Amino acid sequence: MSENGYEQIGARENRLFIRPLFAGFAILIFFAGVFSLKLVDHSGFLIFSIGVVCILIGMGIITDQRNSLKKHTKNWVWVIFGVEVILASGYQLLAGSNPSLQTMNGRVQGMVSGAVIGSIGSLLLIFHFLNYYFRKKTCTQEVQAVCINLQQRWSYRSRGGSVRFIPIYEFTFRGNKLRIAGSSRKQIKVTTTGSSGREVRYYNVPKIGKQYDLMINPDDPAEFYLKKDMPCISVWVIAFVAIAIGYLLFKSTVR
Repeated sequence: MSENGYEQIGARENRLFIRPLFAGFAILIFFAGVFSLKLVDHSGFLIFSIGVVCILIGMGIITDQRNSLKKHTKNWVWVIFGVEVILASGYQLLAGSNPSLQTMNGRVQGMVSGAVIGSIGSLLLIFHFLNYYFRKKTCTQEVQAVCINLQQRWSYRSRGGSVRFIPIYEFTFRGNKLRIAGSSRKQIKVTTTGSSGREVRYYNVPKIGKQYDLMINPDDPAEFYLKKDMPCISVWVIAFVAIAIGYLLFKSTVR
C-alpha cells in the first residue's frame, strides 16, 4: 500500500474541546476581575474571579460532548481548584465587610495557600490513577500488532516547529485485519559517548516493522494503549512539584 493509503487512517483525537459559551464567560469574568483592581485597593475580587474562571473552564471541558471523560478525568481538577479559590477569597471578602468575621492574616493566608496548592498535586495524582483505571477497565483484549508506518506531522507549538510521528499498527482481530492509528508522539533523541564512540538513539516513537503488544477495547479496537508504554512523566513532575511547594509553604507558616 502506498504512503497515501496510510495517510487516510486518521489519528486518535486527543485534543481538548471547550464549549464556546463557557469560554466566553470565562474571558469576560477574568477581565472584570482585572478591571476591579482599579476600583478597590486589594486583589480579592481578582482572585475570586480566577476561581470562577477555573470552574467555567473545567465545566466547559467536562460538558463538551466531543471529550471523553474517561480519557480526560483530570479536568475535574479545574473545578475543584476553582471551588477552593472561591471559598478562600470569598471568605476574605466577606470578612473585610463584616466585622463579626476575622480576616485571614499573612500567616493564615500562607497556610491556606499551601493547602490549596498541595491539594492540586494530590488531585492530579488521584485523577491520573482514575484515567489509568478506566483505561484498564475498557481495553481488556490483548493483541500483537506490527507498526507498519509512521505518519509525519509538523507541530508549530514549539519554537521553530518540530516533527511529530503518528504510528500505524496492523493486527488481526476476530478474523479481520485491522489498521489503527495511535496518538502523535515527539521523537526523543539521546546522544551518548562510550568506548565504541558516539551513539545516537531515538525513543518514544515505535519502530516500523517491530511487533508491539496492544490492549484494545473489544467493542472499539481503535481505542487502545501500548501494554508497555512510557508513563506520563509530566503529570508526575507537576503533581510532586505542587505538593512540595504546598508543603513547604504550609510548613513555613506553621512554625
